[in-house]
Parts: sequence; C-alpha cells; structure tokens
Amino acid sequence: MLRNNVTTVLRDLAKFRSKQNEFFKASCIALQQKNHYGTVGDLIQNIRFNYFFDARHHLDNDKWAKLFCVEGNVGVGKAAFAKEFAEKLDLRHFPTATTDYFVLRMKGFFPDEKIEWEMSEDSAYQKMLSLNMDKFCEEPTNWVHTSRLRLWLLQMRHFQYCDALAHLLRTGQGAVLNRHFYSDLVHAEAQQKMGWIRKDVWKYYQTMTFSSDEFLLPPQVVIYLDVPAEQCYENIQAGNNEAEKRLSLEYLKRVEDAYKAVYFPKARERGVNIIEVDGTSNTSVDEVIGDLDNLPTMLNSFNLWNVGNYKLKRLMIRCEDLQRRIRKFKIYSPIEELWNNESIKEAMEMEIEMAPFRYPKGLNAELGDRNVFWKYL
Repeated sequence: MLRNNVTTVLRDLAKFRSKQNEFFKASCIALQQKNHYGTVGDLIQNIRFNYFFDARHHLDNDKWAKLFCVEGNVGVGKAAFAKEFAEKLDLRHFPTATTDYFVLRMKGFFPDEKIEWEMSEDSAYQKMLSLNMDKFCEEPTNWVHTSRLRLWLLQMRHFQYCDALAHLLRTGQGAVLNRHFYSDLVHAEAQQKMGWIRKDVWKYYQTMTFSSDEFLLPPQVVIYLDVPAEQCYENIQAGNNEAEKRLSLEYLKRVEDAYKAVYFPKARERGVNIIEVDGTSNTSVDEVIGDLDNLPTMLNSFNLWNVGNYKLKRLMIRCEDLQRRIRKFKIYSPIEELWNNESIKEAMEMEIEMAPFRYPKGLNAELGDRNVFWKYL
C-alpha cells in the first residue's frame, strides 16, 4: 500500500514538473549547437557571447550571422539551394515547416516512441489536424481544408521562425530557412485570389498574422530564386510529386505576382535586403555566396536590427517561450467550420495523460527509466 502511494506521488511529481518545463525545454531543442573553438580568441569570444550576451558582437562582426530566407515559387529548387547554402557556410539549416513541425521539433527531448506515435495516422493529434498537402493539391477548392491548412502552416512557420531567431541570438550562428513566417502571406494571397479562401477566413488570417508579429524582427536577407511561372509549371510536371502536378499554371502565376507585388514592397519597407537570383541561368550556390561576400554589407541602410543587446535579449527570451507563442494564436474564430472537434480534443488529452511516453526523456518509469524522483531534486 505504502509502495503504491509513493509510486503515485512520484508520478504526480514528474507530471507536474514536466508540464512546467516541457514547453521551454522543447524550444531549446532547436537551439542545440556544437561549439568549435579554433583559437583561444574564439573561446574568449564564445564565453563573452554566452555569459555576457554580447549579441551585437556577432551580428556586427560576423557577416554570416544573419537570418537567410530562401524564397521562390513552387518547383524552383528552394530546398536543395537552402541546404547547400547552409552546408557551405556552416549555418543552421531549417527545412520548410510542414504540418508536423510542432512534433518534429521535439526530437531529442521526448522519447522516440512519442514522436512516432504523434506522426502516425492513428494518433489523436493527426486526427485533430486532418491536414494534408497532397489533399490540398488535388482538391484546393475544398475551402475548409485549404483554410485550415493555411492557418496551421502560418502557426508552424511562426514557431520555426522563432526557433531560428532564438538560435541566431543564443548561439551567434546564422540560419537558413526554406520559406518563412512572413512569406506565408504569398500563398495565402494567391489562394484568396483564386477563390479558395473565403473573405472572412482571409480577414481572420490577417488578424492572426498581426497578433503573432507583435515582437519579431524580419530576416536580414531574403534570397529570391526568380523563375517564371511557366518554367515552374514545366519543372513540376517533370518531377516526381504527383500531387503537385495538379496545381494549375494560374495558381503559380498568382504566387509569382504575390511575391513581387505584395511581399517584396512590405519586406523592403521593413529593411529586408532582397537578393534576386535568376533561377533560369543555372546560377550556382557558390556564385551567390561570392556575390554576397563581395558586398560591403548585406544590411540595408534602414533595418530593424539596429537595436541594443537589451532588446535582442528580450526578443530571444520571447522566442524561446513556447507558451507565449502559442497564446498568440489563441484568437477566437467566428467561422464554425474551422473549429476543432471537441471529442478529438478530449481524446488528445487522454493520450497525454495515459501514454507511457508522456514525459520528457529519462522521466518515463513505464518505459524503464530509473531514479525518476532523484532527477527532479
């Protein structure tokens, strides 16, 4: 009897502490980086940055300590370009944020069993989302699915963008993103013009964007791979993604127009340096890096990054606060079709309460973890 009571107390304690820390610790997964000290000077520089938070030192003296966002239409080769760009410059690479980014970002912190279950079709999480990019490509006129997908991707890109910002400020290492939070507007604009998103959903999307953009800074550099919509359409038809082949040329033209007529002016107003690369001339990544390296500075004369360490530290803390970021999206939706099923939400809560892998790594007694109690002392 006493043993059972002690076990119950330990589990309740682990549950309480894990709920306190799981969001913050999950955010820290995206911030992990190996430290390389080439010289004593590098070591001193790293100590200065980590312990005295001299973020301006890296931002002002390391040309590549920036957020680089690779943009372009569907089928221009953004993924390969962003990956190669990051590898050649030893920057942190963030692939495009999918609908499962919230789960995937927790790898390394929660047990692998939890990640695998949340990614499976049978999980309550996936049933609640019920979102699929292939379904959108095949049936974009299903306005409910298209709207829910757009709103969810906006949230995932916001989480990823905050992770990238926090990584840059916490470690001093630059980051490369394939698409980002601010450019999500491009696809939303195109889908609204196509009539796939209703006016009331479009208004709600704009409200969510405004709310979640309260404290962020835009990227310093956007690399736009400029390929005509017609060429993008041919590339897609020659590719292996059968779902994307259903996207119309008209939609690709709308995306291209949204980049140049909507996103570019907004970005430049906020001091973003947009580098347009001719994607039809087989320009290599090395050539782009060389051109950027030859610039005296990659920052525009006007940019929002010209702030002190105090504001940068506050930005970093806010980006690492996952609960704060989630609250930004807790805005009442007047559109009933976009509401989540309450029974599925209850099933999710039950899964969280009952799953043997519900706690962070090392704290799941049912998976064989030992000395759980002592890890919280």
